[in-house]
Amino acid sequence: MAEVSSPKATGGGGTAFEFKVQASFLATMLVNGRYPCLPAGKANFIRFQARQVGYQTDDILLQLETPSGDFHRLVAQVKVDITFRS
Repeated sequence: MAEVSSPKATGGGGTAFEFKVQASFLATMLVNGRYPCLPAGKANFIRFQARQVGYQTDDILLQLETPSGDFHRLVAQVKVDITFRS
């Protein structure tokens, strides 16, 4: 009996999840909220699918400026799950 692929693997489930994560980052930008792994600050740039500007991790590219004037970037690859192997 052949193994059948999951609906997530064949039906765009990963893409739908990626869009939801990207939408949450955009909504956070619109309400001037806090981002994971970044200090408090105002997002001044967000880009989705950043491979065209040279990033291999391409799902989210976000830049924010802190009140002290420092710039921080978050580059994220969105995955539904992750597996580590030796």
